[in-house]
Amino acid sequence: MATKKIVVERRVKKTLKPATVKEQLQKCASQSVKSGRGSGWTFEIPARIVAPKKDEISGELVYSCIVKFTTTTKRQSVQDKWPSICQRFAESACAGPFRSSPWKVIVPSGFTAVAAAATVAHEKAETTKAKAEEPKELGTVNLKPGNNFNHIYGRRAQINRILAALRLAQRTDWRKRTHSVLDGEPGCGKTEIMLSASKMLGEEGKAWQWFDATSMTKAGALEQLIEASVVPPVLFIEEIEKCDEQALRWLLGVMDVRGMIRRTNYRVGNQAKNVRMVVIATANDVKLLKTMMSGALYSRFANKIYCPRPDRNIMEKVLMREIEDIGGKEEWVQKTLEFGFDKWGMTDPRDLITICSCGGDDLLDGKFQKDYEATMHPIERKEREAEVNKRKMKEE
Repeated sequence: MATKKIVVERRVKKTLKPATVKEQLQKCASQSVKSGRGSGWTFEIPARIVAPKKDEISGELVYSCIVKFTTTTKRQSVQDKWPSICQRFAESACAGPFRSSPWKVIVPSGFTAVAAAATVAHEKAETTKAKAEEPKELGTVNLKPGNNFNHIYGRRAQINRILAALRLAQRTDWRKRTHSVLDGEPGCGKTEIMLSASKMLGEEGKAWQWFDATSMTKAGALEQLIEASVVPPVLFIEEIEKCDEQALRWLLGVMDVRGMIRRTNYRVGNQAKNVRMVVIATANDVKLLKTMMSGALYSRFANKIYCPRPDRNIMEKVLMREIEDIGGKEEWVQKTLEFGFDKWGMTDPRDLITICSCGGDDLLDGKFQKDYEATMHPIERKEREAEVNKRKMKEE
């Protein structure tokens, strides 16, 4: 029968529970006698953990413990395994969760250096693994607006906030990523801001990627991003609240600080990839978005940007832009505003653009207005009348 001991110490800043110390030593000792290396050996953890001593110079608390190892056989082959047991204990005592404040082997001497070498090798392996998960190439973007936003009226503040978030991400090599959601009713310019931003950034698939509610699936999104040799730094998502909730769960990993997606299937097993992407999304119904995944998705949009419907002055500029595009007349614009905006309270640019471009000269003598009113759905007419009356009462 042979009894040997390993003396270890650990320096920490806070007091550890005795049960925690025992658990840590149990883990290291178990690793040291695991498999054939420790065949014939048993170990004993101290029944009582002595209170730590305080290092007066560093202020650290120093725990010192003795772990005993025993073998009941006298065979030389078993006795020869002792150095291997010591080495493995030393390696376990400064790896994994103990790396920042390791258990250092004091007795037998010489195994601290072995443990340090093992830790270096372990960290190198972790670094190699992390690099393997990095994208082969992170796409580049252009953040010079140029003329891309000149056709969007009354949204300069919203555009500036999007650009500020993108500039921060680019300046920090996409480590500091602030995700944005453009919130507002249909027709308030959210999608146009995203489309114009995409044209500014560069090439689709390299500078940016676009997903929307009508086409995005979890499998499709993960396939596209994991298999891509170039990860686009910006991800646009149209009408995010209309996407199936299950199809969006992978997005939580993208929007986290870690910026990672994972996939498991029978063909390739487990896959993981770092995707440092800034997410910019639109939402017509922000109340619905807040309920998705118990609010986890909405909370990740730190840049919450509201887009109101355009007022009469902005609407006039929008209509002037449209008639210039089709070679129309300026007179159509005022007739459209008087009929659509003033009389019926229309604030959706798409409705007014349709009236202006389709009505044309028939707007000037009122013919188109009569036809429009004659074909309005009774429910829509009633709703619009109620809105107009409500607005008049508010103004009074």
